[in-house]
Amino acid sequence: AAVSVQQFVIVFGGCAVGYKNDIAVLDTLTWNWTKPSIEGPIPAGRYGHSLAVVGQDCNLVLFGGKDDSNLLQDVHILRTNIPVPVPEPRSTSSSEGGSRASSIIVSRQVGIIEALPKDIESLRAEMHSRIETAKQNALKDVEAHFNAATQASDLAVNQLNLHTSNVAAALRRDIDAMASKMQAMKKEMESASQQHKTPPAENMQTAAADTVVGTRVPPNRICIDVGGTKFTTKLSTIMNGPPSFLQQIFGAKYGAWAEADGSVFVDRAPKHFNIILDYIRDPDDILLPDSGSRDLKELLREARYYQLQGLLELCQKELDA
Repeated sequence: AAVSVQQFVIVFGGCAVGYKNDIAVLDTLTWNWTKPSIEGPIPAGRYGHSLAVVGQDCNLVLFGGKDDSNLLQDVHILRTNIPVPVPEPRSTSSSEGGSRASSIIVSRQVGIIEALPKDIESLRAEMHSRIETAKQNALKDVEAHFNAATQASDLAVNQLNLHTSNVAAALRRDIDAMASKMQAMKKEMESASQQHKTPPAENMQTAAADTVVGTRVPPNRICIDVGGTKFTTKLSTIMNGPPSFLQQIFGAKYGAWAEADGSVFVDRAPKHFNIILDYIRDPDDILLPDSGSRDLKELLREARYYQLQGLLELCQKELDA
């Protein structure tokens, strides 16, 4: 803060690197700065304070300000002993009027000096009242903002709970609907199973005679689809022939191989399957391809796939000859 007294500018305090509590005086006639020596305790460093000149002796009155974290309410007086000239009264037509004007000025100055302690106490009380009012207003503002934030938070929580409840209810409905559908499907499957259930057969031929094409138990007349070419034979021919992979298909594992029309698909080339069936029908009377030919080698490979050990040995013997 700064004040001017005659040709002097007096500066106290401020904030640069830290808070200042020194006094500097600028003489505007010489434009020189000086730092006068001060007697007595010096106020603490601060900024934002008030500085005023009071009285005929130019007393500096310092009030308030702020430091790092506090609002200051102290009052300090510095007696500068710089005299202030009393202005001459204006010329008037009456000396009585001039005396009255001079006495008014002097009495006003004296009155300020005499009332200084009282004014300081009044100013201190007013500042304290203003600070307390500001605190109360700040507390009310904080409380109002807190209440508004709390209400907004409660509203958001209620909306989230409502949304969560709606999602949970919809999920529960979906689960119940799915469970009902699964239960209905189970009942339909059980009903269909009861309708198509076949009593166990004492042997394969009896089961084949008592069932129809399209069920999981093979009929006596069977169809084998080899690479898209269909071959028809009897179940008894396969089951009573030499051990082979076909017996496994039409045995206990038939249900896993049967198509919708009752046929069994085998993903092999159909070229030599007639010879395979001929060997199963009559293993002792089989006509093989020429020795060393490509067809013989292909037939050996097919015999190995269908697990016909006797045909495999015949082909190998013919190739070794």
